[in-house]
Amino acid sequence: MQIARNIATGWAVFLVRILTTLLLTPFILRSLGIDDYGLWALIISIAALLELVDFGTSNGLRRYYSQAIGRRDEHLMQSYLNASATIFAGLAMLIVVVTALIIAIGPQLVDIADERTADFRLVMFLLGLRAAVIFLLKPFGGVISAHERFDVIYGIQLIGEVLRVVLLITVLKAGMGIIGLAVATLCTAIGANLFEYVVAQKMFGPLRPKIKFERSTYVATLFSYSGITVVISVCDYLRGNLNNVMVSAFTDLRSVAYYAIAFQLVTYMVQLLRVVTATFIPRFSRLQGEGDESEIRRQVIMGARMSTSILTFMLVVVWFAANPFLQIWLDESFEISYRILQIMVPAIALGYGMSVLTSYLYATSQHGVYARISVVEVVVDVAVSAWLLSMIGVFGAAWGTLAAVLLVRVVWLINAACRRMNLAPMDFVVQSYSRSLLFAILYVPAAYFAIHAAAVADPQGWLGLLVLLMLLGVVGLPLALLVILTHEERLQAWAFARRWMDRRAA
Repeated sequence: MQIARNIATGWAVFLVRILTTLLLTPFILRSLGIDDYGLWALIISIAALLELVDFGTSNGLRRYYSQAIGRRDEHLMQSYLNASATIFAGLAMLIVVVTALIIAIGPQLVDIADERTADFRLVMFLLGLRAAVIFLLKPFGGVISAHERFDVIYGIQLIGEVLRVVLLITVLKAGMGIIGLAVATLCTAIGANLFEYVVAQKMFGPLRPKIKFERSTYVATLFSYSGITVVISVCDYLRGNLNNVMVSAFTDLRSVAYYAIAFQLVTYMVQLLRVVTATFIPRFSRLQGEGDESEIRRQVIMGARMSTSILTFMLVVVWFAANPFLQIWLDESFEISYRILQIMVPAIALGYGMSVLTSYLYATSQHGVYARISVVEVVVDVAVSAWLLSMIGVFGAAWGTLAAVLLVRVVWLINAACRRMNLAPMDFVVQSYSRSLLFAILYVPAAYFAIHAAAVADPQGWLGLLVLLMLLGVVGLPLALLVILTHEERLQAWAFARRWMDRRAA
């Protein structure tokens, strides 16, 4: 089962990134100091603005190239490849312009101290160059994902993560500071994207995209799909990165560091869920092309159950283990990050547990409704966060995010998506989330008492807590799959595991 293989490799990348974060973050904090770490987090948030220049073209390429594969139309595949290469080349040039603008006015906008202005500008230049290179090579990664070979994409990301770790340790030991971090990030991106190019050529080549800056029906098609997506991309950027900028404006770089640590842990949870749900996008597109609406509904329910099984397990562990973990991992001052995390965790549970519905809307070109939801959610998030930041400091950003999710996303997204697939919203909720409640009833007491006992027995026991978390994962994930997935879905997962073990044995 390709979906299972895609998800398994995505989990491998996710776990490696968590491990490298655990090992590297204390080293980076000691090497930079908390203020420079806050500056690095702030610059990364601003540089994420460059990702918006995609305008959703990556999703458009994956969607229409997948349909062309389903129709076995080689001419159509080449036409969309040419169109995407043309768009991405133009966007790479736009990135250069945007980067220059940020370098010129950025320090004044975010109130960077004079002694840090030169570092800010050099780091932004290196990160802008990284973004431009990524955009030039994006069509080849799009071809791989359109063939549903996310396992290949994640494998390349795994290699890139190893390279990043080696480079980060090297530059920080050399005393290069945030400049070194930017250089390591640039080199890793160039290496990983060149590898994607080589792999795409060997697996699906020869791929020879032609860049033509002229009027094209296929370019217009990608842009028509992506026009709505750019609104969603802007909202995702504002929802995820603007809070770091706002925290910097209302407080200080130290508070940015505390917020960034909490947000980093939350981001890993979101990425894990997206590993599950993003792999459904080409599948939904293909099923729509085949006209199989009932199978789409079945896949949506399965995706929601898979998301909630992972999410429920993750939330239990994070809620109970994060405080002792942060104090052992970093130091006692990062209890502030835990308090931020406690506020943000319910927002993740409520907002991203239903992300398979977003994948459905993307895959069937009905993502305009999600764009409207995102715009309203971000307006509420920014307004409430700014108001609360001025009153209660860094915690206001977390409360603003939670308020926006509760007031906008939860009810609107479920009703809108279910109505479009002729599925009763209450049926979706019951089939997707009722089993998660049973799992939580079984798992929460055991996880709480195990983590509490470990923390009391050895308050500074880094290794003991880490081993306990691993054991909770070994027990919790299979239990979640047993309780939340249906019998048929467990049989499918077991059949895939048997085929995988047989291939390994051969």
